[in-house]
Amino acid sequence: MCAKRSRLLRSWSSRGIPYRVVPLRLGSSEVLVQGGQFFPKPTKARLVGSTFGGSFVKMHWIKIGMHLEFDAGHEGGPIITTPVAEISVERDRKTSTRPH
Repeated sequence: MCAKRSRLLRSWSSRGIPYRVVPLRLGSSEVLVQGGQFFPKPTKARLVGSTFGGSFVKMHWIKIGMHLEFDAGHEGGPIITTPVAEISVERDRKTSTRPH
C-alpha cells in the first residue's frame, strides 16, 4: 500500500493549543508537526512517543493525558508538550483512497 494513500492527519489540543501531525512515511516515526511555540510552522521531526514526564516513553503513541515528545534535531534536546487533552483523526483530502 502506498504511504500517501494511508496518510492521516492527527490533530490534538494541549491546554487549548492546537497541534497537527502528518506522518511522512508509513511505518516511520518521521512527521511534520505544527503547533505551540516550538513548531509555529510545519517542521520535520521524529515522534518519539507519549510520556507522563518521567523516563518512561510509550513509543510512537499519542495518548490523552500524556505529554508528547518530539525530536526535531534541536541542540537543546527533545521537545515535550503539555498533556494532550483531545485527539481527532482525519483523512488527508489531497490524496485518494479509491483505486484508479
